[in-house]
Amino acid sequence: MKDTRTDAIREAMAAKGGIEGVINVVSYGYHEYQVTRDKAVDPHGKADPDFLVQHRRIEIDQLDEWTPLIGSPITTRWLITLVTKADLWWEERDLVREYYINGPYFTALRGAQALKPKVVMYSSVFSKFYGEAPHSGYFDEKDRLELKLQFVQALLAALLQHDL
Repeated sequence: MKDTRTDAIREAMAAKGGIEGVINVVSYGYHEYQVTRDKAVDPHGKADPDFLVQHRRIEIDQLDEWTPLIGSPITTRWLITLVTKADLWWEERDLVREYYINGPYFTALRGAQALKPKVVMYSSVFSKFYGEAPHSGYFDEKDRLELKLQFVQALLAALLQHDL
């Protein structure tokens, strides 16, 4: 069923020039919030795989909250998916990159795929998951600084793009 209210809002946004871009911050399921540690960390002190899968699903479900309005070239010029907490999943970076570039996350973007989203890995700090589960062991300060540079470059490129 067509959502005429969403269409009207999107058309109004487009008429006013839309928005420059969207940075969608995700974490490959490594969400930390008011959930007790025992729900996120297994008895061996590692991130609980079921928790991670559940929270990747939440990331995908949350796309439906904003993509109908601002996930279109009519209303938005660019999209960056910033995948945080690289210090926790870095040894799986190829799998993580594929998940966001071509996998379930990208599929769930639906119409927002037209924005040609840029996926950028990131970690602002080193922090154990829920203060307990360890870092990947493959990520260091050099990696953190390189990812920071890549994010700044991606953001500047997005902000400076012009229609010719």
